Formats: sequence, C-alpha cells, structure tokens
Amino acid sequence: MLLTKHKESTSYFLSVYKIKLYYVVSEQLLLGEDMLVRIVVRNTSQRLVTHSSEQQFQWSVFIETEPAQFRKEIKKVIYHLHPTFPDKDVVRTNESEGFMLTAQGWGEFIITVEPVLYDNRRLIVEHYLSLFSKNREMETVRTLFKKDFS
Repeated sequence: MLLTKHKESTSYFLSVYKIKLYYVVSEQLLLGEDMLVRIVVRNTSQRLVTHSSEQQFQWSVFIETEPAQFRKEIKKVIYHLHPTFPDKDVVRTNESEGFMLTAQGWGEFIITVEPVLYDNRRLIVEHYLSLFSKNREMETVRTLFKKDFS
C-alpha cells in the first residue's frame, strides 16, 4: 500500500514536472530568434483651442507588440521627427507606456520610429503621423522575425 502511494505521488510529481518543463521550454522558444514579432505604431491627436488662427494639435505616438511580452525586450525607442522640430531625435524608455512620445505641432509628416533591443539591434519603421482626418489610418504594422532586427 505504501509503495503504491509512493509510485502514485512520484508519477504525479513527474507529470507536474513535465508540464512545468514544457512550459519553460515553450516560453524560451517563444522568446527565441525565430519568434514572429508584430510591431504596431499608433498615434492619437487632439486639436487644441488657440487664440490665433493657427491650427495646433497635441499628438502622441507609441508602439505595441505582439506578443505583448516582446515589449520587455525593447530597451528604448528613438523617434526621428520632422526637421522643423528643435529636438529632432527623441529617445523614450517608458516601456510601460508603450514608449509614448507626446508633442504639439500643426502638420502631418512621416515619423521614423526606431525600436532598439537590449542587445542594441534595431529596426526602422516609418509611420505617417495623422492629425486631421478621422478616416485616415493612424497605425503602421510591421511583422518580422526577431532575428530580422539588425
């Protein structure tokens, strides 16, 4: 009887161990170089009320990733803004906020978004910063393998 209980508990332990081992191995494979990653760049905008005749907007641009845990592998995002901005290259490290950048401006332009991984590999994504039209697509999606970061 005691031997039978011991075998059952050993069998249960091995089953749980196999499940945990599979989970750990699966998670490591998920974060491996062959993992398919989706980078989504989004922006929002809001027209500001001003006393002049100029149109001004407050806008934000940020990234999301699929799988979501891939965002933790990104060290920083560098935003390359239009040449008319005084600070053209802005670095964001606020991972919990999607590396969000908030600014003000009056016009639409192509913003270059550069996610940088902790091993310093990077990717370039060009996103059209849409301010005026609700019908305009306000997201850019790039799907690639993690190993394609250079």
